[in-house]
Amino acid sequence: MALPEDDHAGSGQHCDETSWMSYLTFRWLNPMLEVGIQRQVALRDSPPMAVADDTLANTRELLRTLGELERSGKDNPLIRAVIQSFWPKLAALQMLNIMSYLLGLLSPFVFQRVLVFQEAQTSGEKLGPLTAATGLTAVFTLIALGIFIFVFNSQRDLFKNRLSVRMNGALKGVVVARGVEGLTRSPGATGDEVAAGSGAAIYNVVSFDVGQTIDIVWILLDVWLFPIQLITALLALFSQVSWAIIPGLATIVLVKGINFVLLFWDGVYRDRLMFAKDERLGRCSEGFLNIRTLHMLAWIPAYEAVIMQARSEELRMQRTRLWLTKIPSAFDYGLVSLVTLVTLGYYIATTGAHLKASLALPVISIIGTLISPIGQIPVWTNQYKVWRSAYDRTNRFMGFEGRTTQADASSSSPPDNSVLSLQGCHFSWHASRDEQISIEDEETPFMPRVHAPAYGTATESQVLQGFTLRDISMQIPAGQLMAVVGKEGQGKSSLLLALLREMPLESGSYLGFSPAPAVQCPGSAKLARMMLQDAAGGSRLVTYASQEPWLFTGSLRSNVLFGLPQVQDLYEKVLEACALKADLATMAADDLTELSACGSTLSGGQRARVGLARAVYAAALELQQRPGQQPLVLLDDPFCALDRAVAAEVCTALLSQRNGLLAGCPIVVATADPWWLNMVLHEEGGHGQPNIQLLVLREGCIVAQGSASDLKDKDIAELKGVGTPQSMASSLTAEVTRNPQDDEEEGEEHDEQEPDQAARDAAPVAWSSQKAYKLAEAQTQTPLTQEQKQKGSLTVVEEREAGHVQFSTYMTYLDSVGYGTFALLVVSLTGIMVFQNFCNLWVVYWTSDSKQSTFIYRHMNTLGVQLPEGDNDMLKVFACLILLFYASNVAGHAMEIIGGIRASRDIFAASLKGTLSRPFIWWDTNPTGRVLNRFSEDVGVMDAAVTNIFGIIIGAVLYFLGHTMVLTLSNPMSLALLPFVAFLMDYFAQYYRNTIREFQRLYLVCMSQVYQEMTEAIRGGVSIRAFSMKEDVFCRCLLNLQELQRASLTKALLSQWVTLRLGMVGFIVSTSNQLYPVLQYYNIVKPQSAALIGFAISYSQELAAIIQQFIMNFSDMEMQLVSIERLKEYAKPEEAKLNSVAALPRLMDDEEVTSGLVLRDVEVTYRSGLKPALAGITLQFTVGQSVAVVGRTGAGKSSLLLSVLQLVPYRGSVKIDGICLQGLSKEARGQLVAIVPQQPVLFAGSLRWNLDPEFRMKDDKLLDVLAAVGLQSLLAENGLEVKLGSTAGTGRLALSSGQKQLLCAARALLAAPKVALLDEVTATLPAESASTIVNMLLKRFADIRATTLLVTHQEDLIPCCDRLVRLAAGRVISDEALR
Repeated sequence: MALPEDDHAGSGQHCDETSWMSYLTFRWLNPMLEVGIQRQVALRDSPPMAVADDTLANTRELLRTLGELERSGKDNPLIRAVIQSFWPKLAALQMLNIMSYLLGLLSPFVFQRVLVFQEAQTSGEKLGPLTAATGLTAVFTLIALGIFIFVFNSQRDLFKNRLSVRMNGALKGVVVARGVEGLTRSPGATGDEVAAGSGAAIYNVVSFDVGQTIDIVWILLDVWLFPIQLITALLALFSQVSWAIIPGLATIVLVKGINFVLLFWDGVYRDRLMFAKDERLGRCSEGFLNIRTLHMLAWIPAYEAVIMQARSEELRMQRTRLWLTKIPSAFDYGLVSLVTLVTLGYYIATTGAHLKASLALPVISIIGTLISPIGQIPVWTNQYKVWRSAYDRTNRFMGFEGRTTQADASSSSPPDNSVLSLQGCHFSWHASRDEQISIEDEETPFMPRVHAPAYGTATESQVLQGFTLRDISMQIPAGQLMAVVGKEGQGKSSLLLALLREMPLESGSYLGFSPAPAVQCPGSAKLARMMLQDAAGGSRLVTYASQEPWLFTGSLRSNVLFGLPQVQDLYEKVLEACALKADLATMAADDLTELSACGSTLSGGQRARVGLARAVYAAALELQQRPGQQPLVLLDDPFCALDRAVAAEVCTALLSQRNGLLAGCPIVVATADPWWLNMVLHEEGGHGQPNIQLLVLREGCIVAQGSASDLKDKDIAELKGVGTPQSMASSLTAEVTRNPQDDEEEGEEHDEQEPDQAARDAAPVAWSSQKAYKLAEAQTQTPLTQEQKQKGSLTVVEEREAGHVQFSTYMTYLDSVGYGTFALLVVSLTGIMVFQNFCNLWVVYWTSDSKQSTFIYRHMNTLGVQLPEGDNDMLKVFACLILLFYASNVAGHAMEIIGGIRASRDIFAASLKGTLSRPFIWWDTNPTGRVLNRFSEDVGVMDAAVTNIFGIIIGAVLYFLGHTMVLTLSNPMSLALLPFVAFLMDYFAQYYRNTIREFQRLYLVCMSQVYQEMTEAIRGGVSIRAFSMKEDVFCRCLLNLQELQRASLTKALLSQWVTLRLGMVGFIVSTSNQLYPVLQYYNIVKPQSAALIGFAISYSQELAAIIQQFIMNFSDMEMQLVSIERLKEYAKPEEAKLNSVAALPRLMDDEEVTSGLVLRDVEVTYRSGLKPALAGITLQFTVGQSVAVVGRTGAGKSSLLLSVLQLVPYRGSVKIDGICLQGLSKEARGQLVAIVPQQPVLFAGSLRWNLDPEFRMKDDKLLDVLAAVGLQSLLAENGLEVKLGSTAGTGRLALSSGQKQLLCAARALLAAPKVALLDEVTATLPAESASTIVNMLLKRFADIRATTLLVTHQEDLIPCCDRLVRLAAGRVISDEALR
């Protein structure tokens, strides 16, 4: 990851450095907007963030306050910390809110004086000087007050936006800090959510929960203001209509009571919706992370159906919430008219007074003011429920709920010169910890895996909720090698994590390493950059290599150095010792080759050796630079993924007590197959010197401990063959015996062009800031595009469109909505406009002294309609108009829901299908975090807003037409100003639209980067903490977060920039109507009724607001359509699938049916300039034959399997029983070929689904295949519906690696393929168990007459096969029959 650009490299000044006039008018944004007109803006074009807005400074303060509250044991420390950290600014904001409200309440009374003045002019009586002066003063006061309120509110909103960005950024920073500390967990109420193990939860938490977590702050401010608003509004209304406020108040309470119930349930359903989102996004994350497995198994359609099922449940919750929120919105939209009807009707009925405009219009305005505070009660209830849901989820995710207290572990020095001492320790995985720990290494047995002696058996204890290490007592002296030996699932990996203090300690004495201090946040972005640039790597007292290492996005070199300085000689020795030199020779950029997250572009052996090199380099550098220090090295089965010859070389180079790189370090190695121990013991003369100790672990307990000589006479199954003369001789033979192809490969390495050594030495060494200057592609993986060749990087930069959203995007969305639904939406919105204007015009008619002279009466009389003049009849007509207004309102909201849900479903389905069908190279170049961002943030925007914006824009157009008609009747002169006003508004809007649209795209791109870094920080947390990289990773995440917050603040500022200018332009129209009484006073214009002038003043303000709203909402729609644009991009196929055959062709030639698997002249070249991975291989395998395929890394074994699976481009032909595989669909190919991959993958779901995702097989068939692989005991207590998952969790079946592998083999058997591919299926198993399992699998596949290719590096398994094929440099160097 490259360092984010310098925050202060922006254009212009930040807001706190500008003059007061520039601050009031947002003029400091002008340079950026001018750039936006000329070209596509970048983040550097925006003004830098002010010091007060610095995300790191605010995060530091919030972390400090949160730490104090946690230590004091306060309840709800998170929200308390937020309020306590920002309370001075919140208090200032509340004062601004009070002032804004009081100014707004003053406006109706000034407006009333204007209407009294107008009524006096139209009464026919001569105006006195005092009346005229009062009226003229009221007019000019109304104009000045409106301008002042507008500018004042813009500054209040600026203050609130900046405060919101600070709080939001600080809270997200705390989320990152908790993640780096390893304290995060699933946000769901239980720990069995699929998102818990996939890292997907952070997307929903950051996108939807963090922002709503701080909403309680705004609720508290509103509640505090509520009494002032309510009392002043009631007094104002009482002063106008006296006790007639009672029925109006009762109507408000009744409608808001209904809204209260609906919005309460909306808050309830919010929690359910978020759980559905977690499930759906967790499924997406699981599928995207295991996309290769899905392609290999040809399960893409089946898994797509699973995601769509989760999506359907999410949309069901979304639809329910939309109905629960849209109905209250429909009620609220017409509530002013309804309350006006009740209040004024009661007033007329009880007083018998004639309704005048000077009474009616101010009353209507005050009624709106009264509805606002009362209407807030159900809104607050809803917001509280939503906040409670978001806060609880954020609280759980950050680990504040369900925390377990660890026993105090002493940090005093261990006795007897030991680096670590444990006495009577009990460790246990709790639900809050197993979820996040298991993310990094899903093979680690974090849940209970108590196994019977034989593989394939299970007991009831496998479904327990926690795994415990019991009564652990051990000492690790300086310089000692300790081997922790045990079968699968006995707690070896958990013991290493306990030594790292990752597994909670419940009781006992832990003497050794002190707990790492809490992560510290720099005080500013500038300090963070200085810290990262000056970082030289700190001391590494512990280093760790997991069984399945987490590799970070970056170069191979950066993954090995991992923040440490590069000492070239030592670095070269580490690469040589870890047997990486031969691999680097096949990579396009040597050690600067860029790796994708998880190292998906490397083979399993390469990933293991890179992770091992990381641990070895850190330990060796510590020994070199600090000779007095002896770092503890923890290695989790480091040789299981390596072929025996390479493993022997690595073992000798690292563990030799005489000249190994780790000589002198205390080392703990967990292993299931301790064959390599014989090599180390042989070096010591086979007597088991005191510096080599063995520890045997069973079911979480130490059953034996001592040297090899102490334990050799004991009957310990796990140590069978360790320390005997025969076994040591065998291991020694394995060490010195080399594959026949090794010599050939050594000679070929010199033919490869060496990278520019000077360039390599000059390259930066910071682990996450390096970029490959050559092509980033491993020879055994997928090819690069021409664009990547030019850029020299594996991960391509996320592109964003430029300019206007394409017309095709609009049509895509409208087509998904449905043209019929859209037409009904337009009709409903037209009805809303028509009936709302009729309601207002009816009030004009009602309040006129001479009703026959009104234009309504004249037009209706022309149509032959006799309008009533009695108050009761006019009330009835008014009631009917309001009823029709409400009906249109509900219909419009209903169409928005129906069309929006339909569009969300169809666009998501198309995007998902397109994404899952992408080739491997696309997934290598697009990080999973980037892809998940589109299925989180962009899908969320699509679900919530787009159809609503369409409705608002269409409504704005219709309202413009309606208001223009009213203004034409009242003040035609004001319409002459509209072209000028529209021109000015469009002038400013062009600057705004061009810039805001690009910043929305930029914001989403920044968010992808933030999510990717956050996800890696959490999923790779064990490695980060083990290597003391918390501060470095935390700072980088915060700097990326700073860029995201900068984009977010810029969007808000742009909105305020254009709002201020459009509002001031709009005042031209409203001012012309406010001046109408003055112009009439001087006889410049003809007289008009006070009611019509009053509505003209209101309508002129609304008309300007409508034009402004149209411009703003059109820009908002474009911003939201950017999400549709981004999803639509993923829906496009990466490349046309030509000649794709969906079904298997029928062959007429019987001889071809028995031909088996035939590869003819198969050549695989991943990139021009590299030698072929397969160089014209021709092989024929007969039906039922079992073939062992061997060769060291890079020999072409993986390419051979990928070509048979049709997952890699190749020349030549591959046929099975005469059927050419090229051109077959994945589903058709899946009927012919099945694979048991090296890393077994189980998906969240039932055992049945993991065997038969399309539910085609009957139970008997499934039971038979499970029995065939020895897993029938799994069904004894659980049945086929027991839940599985990629990681163990509450209520789910926990399987060992061996059982997972057998289950994957059962999948392949169930498919009854013509060809079965077994890829290193027993790499993690002891030799004896491996031989048993392989023999069983080969027999079962032979029984169904399947040709079986066994790729293995375990020489002991070769005799199990009928034939042996050796590969080297992509060629067959030997092909011999074994039987």
